[in-house]
Amino acid sequence: MPTQDGFTLIELVAVIVLLGIIAAVAYPRFTGVGAYAGSAATAQALSGIRFAQEQALSRGLHARFRYQGRHYAVEYDTGPGFSAVPGRSRWTLPGNARFAANGTVTFDGLGRPDAGDCGGGNPIPLDPGEDLQVECETGFAHVP
Repeated sequence: MPTQDGFTLIELVAVIVLLGIIAAVAYPRFTGVGAYAGSAATAQALSGIRFAQEQALSRGLHARFRYQGRHYAVEYDTGPGFSAVPGRSRWTLPGNARFAANGTVTFDGLGRPDAGDCGGGNPIPLDPGEDLQVECETGFAHVP
């Protein structure tokens, strides 16, 4: 009785379909597009805001989170104006994420944001991603 080696057409099609499904799920994660980039941008921007608040608290000076386009910076008040925090103080959002508007959030020496930089009426919009909000009383940054 002769034996046949190889795969059937059904087995080959099933493998190709499975590889296609895996590629469709994994590709956005490795390239930084889609929902993953939005989540990463949201987390990174929240970290930047919290870093600015921490700088204000630790130095007892005004500090600000300045955002524009794909970039944001953390700066503190040196007297004549704001200057960069020593070390790395400018970052770029991952993937194609960007801030949908430009602006600043300034914290006082107690970590509270300036009145115009907080509350539900003044969100920090991310594209793609979620809007961020800074609480007026505590300076806590979060996704509403």
